[in-house]
Amino acid sequence: MLWHCYHPAAFTLTPRGILTFIFNNINLPDSVADLAGSTGFVKFSIQPVSNIAPGTVIENKAAIYFDSNDPVITNTVMNTILGEPLQIIVSGPTTFCEPDSITLTSSPANSYLWSTGDTTQSITVNTSGNFSVLDASGCLANSEPVIVTVITAPTVDAGDDQTVYIGYTLQECAVLSAVASGGDPPYSYSWSAGETTQDITVCPTVTTAYTVTVTDANGCSSSDEVTVNVVDVRCGNKLNKVLICHIPPGNPDNLHTICISPNAVPAHLAQHGDYLGQCVDTSFTDSLNFQVQSSAALLKISPNPFKNNSTIEYYLPQEVQNAEIIIYDIISDKKLRLYRIDENGYGKLIINASDLRAGMYWYGLHVNGSNISMRKFIIIE
Repeated sequence: MLWHCYHPAAFTLTPRGILTFIFNNINLPDSVADLAGSTGFVKFSIQPVSNIAPGTVIENKAAIYFDSNDPVITNTVMNTILGEPLQIIVSGPTTFCEPDSITLTSSPANSYLWSTGDTTQSITVNTSGNFSVLDASGCLANSEPVIVTVITAPTVDAGDDQTVYIGYTLQECAVLSAVASGGDPPYSYSWSAGETTQDITVCPTVTTAYTVTVTDANGCSSSDEVTVNVVDVRCGNKLNKVLICHIPPGNPDNLHTICISPNAVPAHLAQHGDYLGQCVDTSFTDSLNFQVQSSAALLKISPNPFKNNSTIEYYLPQEVQNAEIIIYDIISDKKLRLYRIDENGYGKLIINASDLRAGMYWYGLHVNGSNISMRKFIIIE
């Protein structure tokens, strides 16, 4: 189709596809005298035949004849015939909450080049952005972009593990409090025990892990777990007395376990520095809330939250030879720090927050390559 000619012209098209424009009596002025009048152009379009394969390159150039002079040959233009645009198939909604993800899959092509730099047919996306794919061989047209929006999820901290004592009524229950942050308030709470309040009271008879799930206004959620350890401190023939680790005033190295009336317990706890249960190594604050450990365990991190330094307390049986404490990014689960533990028994590890940003982190105890326990801590600004 002829769209426009600068001067009136006639044209012919040979069976071999040679298009000729003829300008009769055009009488162009000299370019020095009239530059605009000495130039011209033609604008046309062509329809390729239907059976041209995608990726076919069509070369085109022109020869311009002035009277009987030798022709002026133009540059060669390369036109590539493209197939239908690539299509992107998504595995789910393109707006979702972290840490979820979706898979983007391209329709078949000779090769793939995503806007992320990936060269596979499918990619996994867990960040916001515009994602498109092109056929690196140039045979198919580029895809339309897919817009992905990832909503920041809230975080929740169920607090430190606690201990209750069967046989001493005043400490047979524990109050669990969930603290949510981030996301889009207001929050709703759901505990594995069935309650839907931020704080709950539990009175387990066996050591129990409680999970709380917090959901924000966007419907995004996250969960945390807290363990309530149960220690049976009943003693006496009728199991109506209480085990106490007694620390004699003026002779703290002579601590020993005694069995006393429940009425006498408050005075021992308040005045003597005694604690419930059998005597254990008093150099570890959290071990006061545990019976003697028989397996590897994380005991406590204190303080938590913290700004500069905190201390992780742990226990490793003597037979353990390969143990590590690892700090993880709570969103990506990327390992940020690894500490090898060489001290068996009750131990302490001091961590420094100098190169960690404010926020929530996982820390875990690994023994012989297996994850034994995971906890959370919070760094504040």
